[in-house]
Amino acid sequence: MRWTPRDCEQPPESDGYDVVNYSPDEVADAVFYARHPELKGRKIRPGETNLAREWSAIQNRLPEFICYNP
Repeated sequence: MRWTPRDCEQPPESDGYDVVNYSPDEVADAVFYARHPELKGRKIRPGETNLAREWSAIQNRLPEFICYNP
């Protein structure tokens, strides 16, 4: 995933991934599950604390300029 800084009112860049209208959680999920295809999208289980920490770390590193309008 490549972040393309831009004004949220502009149309998406044609050469990057569009993160407009995706929540930070959805973007974190996309990165996390791309790193862990063996999980096949299943939720992190309560005992999988390392995976939970990794997901949280990904979400905490997301740029603040993600345009999200729920």
